[in-house]
Amino acid sequence: MSCAISIASSRVGVQAQVEVPDDVRRDPQLVASGREYTPLYVPIPLEFQALEGYSEALRLSDEQRPLMEAFFGQYRMEWLVLREEKLSPLVRRSGEVGSGGLIMAGDMEAANERYHLLVDCEKAFGEVVALDDRFFSSIEAMLSEDQHGQLKLVRDRRARQRIADARLPYRRFGTRVDLSAILDEIGFGEIPLNSHGRYAELRTKYESKLTDLLRKHLGQFWNAVQQSPLFTARKATLTPEDSGARLELTRQTDRIQGSAMRIETRIDDLNACYVEWFAEVLPPDVARQLKFAFFSGAYPEAYPNPHDISPIFEAALTIIDEELRPAVIELQHASFEEQEQLSGMMVSRARQWLNTFQFHMAYAKSDFERYKSDLQVLQARRQKQSESWLGAIAELLGPEKYTPLIAHVSRHRQALADREPPSELNMSFLP
Repeated sequence: MSCAISIASSRVGVQAQVEVPDDVRRDPQLVASGREYTPLYVPIPLEFQALEGYSEALRLSDEQRPLMEAFFGQYRMEWLVLREEKLSPLVRRSGEVGSGGLIMAGDMEAANERYHLLVDCEKAFGEVVALDDRFFSSIEAMLSEDQHGQLKLVRDRRARQRIADARLPYRRFGTRVDLSAILDEIGFGEIPLNSHGRYAELRTKYESKLTDLLRKHLGQFWNAVQQSPLFTARKATLTPEDSGARLELTRQTDRIQGSAMRIETRIDDLNACYVEWFAEVLPPDVARQLKFAFFSGAYPEAYPNPHDISPIFEAALTIIDEELRPAVIELQHASFEEQEQLSGMMVSRARQWLNTFQFHMAYAKSDFERYKSDLQVLQARRQKQSESWLGAIAELLGPEKYTPLIAHVSRHRQALADREPPSELNMSFLP
């Protein structure tokens, strides 16, 4: 079965007819095959589910929506051709050459093969970008002047999704965070009525700045990842007498890797600023969710706190007598401030190490061990604090009321322990 749609645009005076099989437009297996046939660092194609979000953002009419679906069908057919002609062979080469892993000492042939593979992966990324651009250009032709202003936001959203799908090995977890995506996920993509102007202004500026920085980082990333196997192989051929050449190679590595790291720092700083600015105009409960999601994504070393006892206080407030409530609330506030202070110290230590690392990568591995040791000390302090506050609650409530909380503590901590731990910071790119 197919869908033939006559596409006419009064805005540009263009007419066309696109015949698109329904299974091509909607088949979810194409998305699965997209992941299977997409090489390393290359994004998957647009998904049909994304059209709904685009329709809402562009405020498409009932007449315009089927036109966008038709354009999307054409997009998917073009992607199938791209997959068969270029992406699938590139996936096979990736298996033969190995797009990751170690280069053997002095193996310049393998290093050159890896280099050319990654150059071709960059070209494939560009092919997907061009495919997306043709799709959005088709949409642009049918939009009114009012709708046209929203198209840049939609294009930027897709650009950020492309980069996220490419699974780049960021050094900073914070580079992966997209505050606008978090707001959409927690159901707050729409602009709140009580802060329409400020929220809209913040979100528009944030998304534009984040997209620009991610695009700049992508360019630096390709240079770094392509040069890395060549530098590794060359370094392995140097003898102790080649100290000058080794030093120059180290400087080149630091310069190339450092450029990408500096942009990651700017992205991290951008998120850190905007999460506070968003919080000022959002309802308190939404602001808390946004900040928790940001810190959990950007600094998994510190968030979530496995020794967080705030649920214990909340449970205690449901069972205590009224005369004890002020005392428990006072303890709750004091413990929260103390725990947040330690979490803040962990975040500061993480930022300090990452900021030092971008300028002194030659010493990053030894610095990383000191950094992990410092975090362990702070984590132990945080655990000790939690135990101290639990003791204060027990003393205040007495055994009869405190004992039921023990079961709650155990369930809460088990739930935290069952969470998938954050992956270790990716250090494989270091020379």
